Amino acid sequence: MILAGWLLCVFTMGVVIYVQYEDTRIHGVSKPAWGTVQRTAYETLSRDAWAMALAWIVYACNIGYGGFIAHIINWRGWAPLSKMTFAVYLIHPLVIFIYVGNRRDLHHVDDFSVAFMYCGYTLLSYVAGAILSLIFEVPPAALDKLFLGKARRPKSKGKANDNDASPEVAASTRL
Repeated sequence: MILAGWLLCVFTMGVVIYVQYEDTRIHGVSKPAWGTVQRTAYETLSRDAWAMALAWIVYACNIGYGGFIAHIINWRGWAPLSKMTFAVYLIHPLVIFIYVGNRRDLHHVDDFSVAFMYCGYTLLSYVAGAILSLIFEVPPAALDKLFLGKARRPKSKGKANDNDASPEVAASTRL
């Protein structure tokens, strides 16, 4: 069952990505060969199919069948980037707007220049997001930890509650 889920997930993602290859390869983006019904069906169903495939990946990793994908997803190096994600999301339109607004000449668009601009936008957005995160997210988190850290009840070391431990552990600590 797990193998069938992974195969369906990979197949679904492949279909969503590659089903429009012939359409864009032959006719380009400006003159698609698909009719209105085909295009509407793809645009309507592709996002849901992609979301279900991602949901399978999350579910499989959660129940222990993620394999190497679970190791990639759980890598500790993602933690700092994930904490800055919202700040990067908020700042990236401004980064793009500043770059485009300061251009004085026409820009020739090809695959390399788009990839180069994407990498530059991503890097600048994460740098700006890190600065925003340090200014606006870290101080409130530190205050939250300072004030709410003392409000938490410390764990009792010598006493065991019936709710905290199994009956065997609770009985052994009472003796």
